[in-house]
Amino acid sequence: FVRKSGGVELTFPKRSIPVAACGLVALLAPMVNPYGWELYAYLAETLDMHDQISEWYPVELFSDQFLRFKLMVAATFAGLFVLWPRTEGAKRTAEEPRWPAIVWRAAFYAFAAYAAFRHQRHTVLFAVVATPFLVLAANRGLALLRLRWPELRPSRAVAAAVTAGAVVISLFQVGVWVRNFDEHGAQIRYGRLDYPVDAVEFLKRHGFSGNFAMPFEWGAYALTKFGPAANVFIDGRFEAVYPQPVIQDYFAFMNGTEGWERLLDEYPTDVVVVQRWREIHPRLFERSDLQYVYSDPASLVFVRPGPRTDEALQRLAASNSRNDFPRLATYFP
Repeated sequence: FVRKSGGVELTFPKRSIPVAACGLVALLAPMVNPYGWELYAYLAETLDMHDQISEWYPVELFSDQFLRFKLMVAATFAGLFVLWPRTEGAKRTAEEPRWPAIVWRAAFYAFAAYAAFRHQRHTVLFAVVATPFLVLAANRGLALLRLRWPELRPSRAVAAAVTAGAVVISLFQVGVWVRNFDEHGAQIRYGRLDYPVDAVEFLKRHGFSGNFAMPFEWGAYALTKFGPAANVFIDGRFEAVYPQPVIQDYFAFMNGTEGWERLLDEYPTDVVVVQRWREIHPRLFERSDLQYVYSDPASLVFVRPGPRTDEALQRLAASNSRNDFPRLATYFP
């Protein structure tokens, strides 16, 4: 910031590369992939296929959910007002932000906010693009306030106290990270209630294999743990790998809606693992072709007797302990 007789003016560095050129590069860069422009076509065709995945749900405007995101949106548009040019034409100084620069930023943040309100997963992307702008707007706003009310300028004691507080908070956060790193290293960990850690260990211990029907968010985990011993009905690759009829049959089964039996009747399903919070498992107990074998706080497991599961079921029947593994490792893979 530069203080002059007319007030505080925001200086912008000269751009060596036009914004339009940067935008063009950003548009073309994703095409450097094996599918070329078809990647964009794929994204456009599948954008409306995620309505049953929670992170693609919209953000409710009038609710207390995602409150920090909503406050950030409000602060961003307040920042646009703070940076809005106060003078026009010949009166505008060379250092003051131009109208087009603020207008395109306003349009961009409006689009980013719209995308984030439409899909929850984009709230993080909004935070990424808005944070640098918020820092810029906050600095200018603070400078304007100090010019109008010089008494707001903090004393050295107050500034030192704020700095010390920031250092303490930073050290605490770094300390938590150091403690976790010392205990677990750089390994990725799974939550035992977020993933079927115990259920998968149970199935592996008793030698179950074959075709597994389980939530798509658990599919990749099961493939990692079982390797070639198991095939999953669906996993997180979703429409990139699985056709639409399979996706529809999966959601019908997990939600217990019309046609939910197709996953069991028309596909060679050997093992079913369902999340405990879903309401489909009471119907599975009523199926005469499924045998309930296991449950824990995260999941329930049902097995269909047949050539690929009979031997494992016999081992399970002869076992004295079904889930004696309280100290399971929760590291990836």
